[in-house]
Amino acid sequence: MGARKYRKKYSEEKQIRDMSSSLSAAVRGRDAETILSFYSDEVVYYDVRDALRTNKEGIKASWQECFASSREFGYDVQDIQVRCEEKTAFSFCLSHSTGTTNDGDAIDIWLRVTTCFKKEDELWLIIHEHVSVPGDLLTGKILPNLKPRKMWLL
Repeated sequence: MGARKYRKKYSEEKQIRDMSSSLSAAVRGRDAETILSFYSDEVVYYDVRDALRTNKEGIKASWQECFASSREFGYDVQDIQVRCEEKTAFSFCLSHSTGTTNDGDAIDIWLRVTTCFKKEDELWLIIHEHVSVPGDLLTGKILPNLKPRKMWLL
């Protein structure tokens, strides 16, 4: 499966939306190898975690740590917007991570995700992704309890 499935089957926008759905399913299935298949080897990844930027190996390590530290892990994408050109595309969305850590703590956080794609040999791959949590600039603290307002979800 993975990214290879999306060669020339649908409109460009539908391909990106379907990739996003399949990537989300791979996250819910805790399938790090399938997750990685959507990313270019040259990806630049701005993770919400402990590095300002990372690469494909960092993405793999981050997901493996996430899966190893949780009993249950849910992941859903909402309000995805997609813009496509011939060889480049980008999407932005809200993602909702839920579940339970191995220590029994609840996971319930909304993230903002912007993804840039490049078409190479008729195959869309992620070349850049930026994942963030809203923060309060005055206190320097993240705001993990924010929930999207209904009016913003399309």
